[in-house]
Amino acid sequence: MSADLPAQSTEELLADGRRLLDAHDHDAAEPLLSAASESGNPEAAAAYGELLIATRRVDEAVPWLERGAEAGVATAARKRAVTAKDRGEWETAERWYRSAAERDGDCAFGLANFLEEGGDLAGAAEWYRRGAALGSLACKTNGAVLLARSGRKEEAREQLWEAADAGDHIARHALDAMDAAEDKLIEYEDELAEAEDAEEAFDAIEDLLYEKEIFRAYPWLVADAEALYEEAAELGCDHALVDHALLIEREQDRFDEADALLLRAHARGSLRGTRVFAVLRENRGETAAAAEWYLKAAEGGDGTAQWNLGLLYKRQRRLDEAYAWIERSAHKGYEKQLEHIDELRDEPDNVLAPDDESRLLALRPRAEAGDAEAATELADLLAHKRDLPEAIAWYERAFAAGHAGAGLALGRMLKGMGTRPERLLEHYRPATESPDLAPEATDELGQLYLDMDDEAGAERWLRRAARLGSGSAAWWCADRSDDYGDKQEALRLWRQAAEAGHGMPAFKAGRALFLRGDAAEAEPLLRLAYEEDVPEGAYWLGRTFRELGRLDDAVTWLRTAVDIHGYVQSRYSGFMLTSLFDPRIELAELLCEREADDECREQLDVVLERSPRHRTAHRLYAQVAARQGDAEAARAHLRQAGVEGVEELDALDRPGVSAKEVVRIVRAAANGCW
Repeated sequence: MSADLPAQSTEELLADGRRLLDAHDHDAAEPLLSAASESGNPEAAAAYGELLIATRRVDEAVPWLERGAEAGVATAARKRAVTAKDRGEWETAERWYRSAAERDGDCAFGLANFLEEGGDLAGAAEWYRRGAALGSLACKTNGAVLLARSGRKEEAREQLWEAADAGDHIARHALDAMDAAEDKLIEYEDELAEAEDAEEAFDAIEDLLYEKEIFRAYPWLVADAEALYEEAAELGCDHALVDHALLIEREQDRFDEADALLLRAHARGSLRGTRVFAVLRENRGETAAAAEWYLKAAEGGDGTAQWNLGLLYKRQRRLDEAYAWIERSAHKGYEKQLEHIDELRDEPDNVLAPDDESRLLALRPRAEAGDAEAATELADLLAHKRDLPEAIAWYERAFAAGHAGAGLALGRMLKGMGTRPERLLEHYRPATESPDLAPEATDELGQLYLDMDDEAGAERWLRRAARLGSGSAAWWCADRSDDYGDKQEALRLWRQAAEAGHGMPAFKAGRALFLRGDAAEAEPLLRLAYEEDVPEGAYWLGRTFRELGRLDDAVTWLRTAVDIHGYVQSRYSGFMLTSLFDPRIELAELLCEREADDECREQLDVVLERSPRHRTAHRLYAQVAARQGDAEAARAHLRQAGVEGVEELDALDRPGVSAKEVVRIVRAAANGCW
């Protein structure tokens, strides 16, 4: 036990430390909890680990949390699981959640939530149920919400009522939201009941398609919506058939039903139905079928179909056809598209070298015989020739035969052609298991999840990609860790991203290192950031060199920071803009220290013009004025800086006081050193 601490038992140290920790007085709590934890008390180890997390020292917290968790402290197990989850250590997180989930509702909730994010809905439902049995209202409420999403309406309602009656306001809110959703469907029913023709029917239900959050949360309402669409269709509303298809197309096991509805609309003469059928083909990567159906709608006069068909042809390098349909569509911005097509016509990249042409011919019989590797190579050559429809066909054959590289190439191509990301996941996943393809495929798969606004899914892949060496994934994960408050992990990942040449993470790592006192380590990172077009690096390099005592370099970089400060400001807005440091003040301080008074005054004049009451600027100006023998100006600036009524300032008026003494007095007053 430290000699600075009073003689206390472990229990007393723990009790006092816990009280201070709960009051967020971390400085006072740390020596008490540190001493208590050294005794081997598992509760103290858990509390000390909690304090270390609160003070953003997760690395140091981990062994203390594990010590507490291994001794059966449930809070330690949960916090250790959270730290592992936040770092993408999924197996470790699950192990620690499970270690206490059988007896602790909070751990059961953490495990259930973890499983739900990972897509194991059955496992999540089971642990929400077990956690609720342990008394966790959060488990009861979340379990009910999961039941609702599964379509089990009555069970969900009953469970939410139980949680609400027990005082859970979130459960009450969920019940209100459920009632509001059901009431909204009734409103649509009432409006449709008054419709007498197709136009009025569509007016009644036009907005129903945009209630997707309602249908995701309460899937039993989908059947009610479908009934409304069928009723509107019976009134002759073709749009109802199309919107009905778009509603159920979100569920992958109902593609065929959606297609049938669109074909009904097409048969009734709906150009929109024909066009949407083509859109769904394109979204699913069926580009040949998409072109066929776009053409049907385009020839019928649908301007949007004409535009879409032109863009599809453009992506397939069918440039003459693309030009014709885009021009015919007269869609907004079509002139620029036509100009781009003219530019593409001048690109001579549709031609293979003679050796590659020979190889293409040799590959065809092997590919046709079922050789997946040959089919993939053939598709690569065709893609290079911009013969994209045939390239896609061969990639599909090779991928169906189990070639992971073909799947990845096909996924990339379809993504570039506008296929929705959720339709591409199956193309990327096999490549993530291939040692050669995994680093890039894993990163790109994570990006697909980001495109789907699924950050939990993205994190599972991007953390893995970062461990495989991806700099861009490391950058994303570093920012995520920073949001979690795990500054140590964030710094490691920023540095990894910086090693891959990314400027912004280099800046973030350099700034973090400088702020923790590691100026020497910060300097090369900040220099890289500036070289990679992060202009903020100049200011922090100036501060870094000043800290290192390299004052000439500090002045040079701070001058640069002043010169580009307007550009830096243009990159920010709102709170971020107001939080920017003004490099002129830092430069003026350094110039004042070096007695470069003329340049110092130039900087201060600009600052005071913008902020006449800037106290630091007035304090610096007072020192410059004193050094130049103007005691009265020095006194005036000190008053502006809020330094008044200080007896020592009277010495400025005494006859015979030396200029050196004036400077000493003013500097002391300016720096608050009385």
